[in-house]
Amino acid sequence: MLISEFLNTDQLEEIENGQVEELIIECLSKIHIVYGYDFDWNNPDTWMFDELNEKEDELMGIKPSEFITSINNSFVKMTNSVMMGLYQLPTLFQYKKRTLFTISDKVVVDVDHQITPLLLAMRDLTRVYKEETPNNEVMITVNKLVNCCEKIHMMVALNCLWVLETKRNVNKSIESKLSEFDKEKVNIIRRGELDGLVVTLLLNDETLTVEEIRKQVVGDYTDKLKGLYNQGVISDDDVSGDVCKISKTVMVRWIKYTKTIFDNAED
Repeated sequence: MLISEFLNTDQLEEIENGQVEELIIECLSKIHIVYGYDFDWNNPDTWMFDELNEKEDELMGIKPSEFITSINNSFVKMTNSVMMGLYQLPTLFQYKKRTLFTISDKVVVDVDHQITPLLLAMRDLTRVYKEETPNNEVMITVNKLVNCCEKIHMMVALNCLWVLETKRNVNKSIESKLSEFDKEKVNIIRRGELDGLVVTLLLNDETLTVEEIRKQVVGDYTDKLKGLYNQGVISDDDVSGDVCKISKTVMVRWIKYTKTIFDNAED
């Protein structure tokens, strides 16, 4: 029986077992968060039954026992990944190597997936709600499915954390490399020449954008670098290429930094 049929025919009044009633209320109240609106989950008018019916149809081929096994296996792997980090401290913050919760080889970051086991649980609950003493195996399965909901919630939360931390570590690595690049002797010299040109422009017009500044200084900047090259202050041996050529990306980054300091000083 679909949930829409169960609610539209007032089957809540027909429940014979207290535990079944508690489980149905728990499942429906949580499912309603995704497939309903307002807070009145037991009012059929607050449900999006078209979307819910479609989702329930999608799950018809899923066997609860196989689903439970899959979720439990994923949960154990993720738990072991966390515990391993505690015992092997050097790997504690190596998020890229963590086991992630996936479905069809795709990392799950949508918490709505926790609704799936509740829909499977309702499929069983709507078969036994009129029984005073429902089949024990059915009740065990339903309780396992409800527990899967909490496990999925936790695994999705860990997925989001580890994915975000991985990206943050990548950003830190990039920042570290850029810092090392800027601290090289040749780049301190090249950057200093650029800073002088940028500040001179900003003193005359502080409204200039970074790109406007770059376009105005690029010619003079190249001439200054060539002058330093001819004086032997900088050399092609200092870099892998032409020491008098600075990429647009590096120029923009250096100009942004200088402009930020200038603007803050003005404040």
